[in-house]
Amino acid sequence: DHLQEGYNKSSERRFRKTYKYSCENPQVILDNLFTSNIHYLVCGFYAAKIKGLAFTDQISIFVKSIEDIQNAINRNEIFIKPDSEFGNLFIIETKESGVWFNTIRKNEDPIVDNIELYLEMINDIPRGPKVAEKLREVILNNG
Repeated sequence: DHLQEGYNKSSERRFRKTYKYSCENPQVILDNLFTSNIHYLVCGFYAAKIKGLAFTDQISIFVKSIEDIQNAINRNEIFIKPDSEFGNLFIIETKESGVWFNTIRKNEDPIVDNIELYLEMINDIPRGPKVAEKLREVILNNG
């Protein structure tokens, strides 16, 4: 509960910037980000989906620099197009240290840890709190 309060008041969290893209095969994009040496983390409902807690067709990832994404696009290493209306790939630029702490890997994708995902979900109204409650139980019982 105290972590949630601190997260909501965090000034670093306010400096996140979200970019919306469209892509045909999001898993290929994630694979290409990996081979392009771009530091990214799967987050949000897609991370919850990978952990078996939710379902979504949208992919959200954290990156430290949107410039790395733009450079990969310019080098034809990833094929995504800006699409603020219908995009299925959300790229969130943040240098926030808590996001990058304790990264886990599942099916080769780097994913935010359970605590970061809990904090994201508890604030993602209306569906997120249901996922957060499942994660809360996992965190308190299993770590």
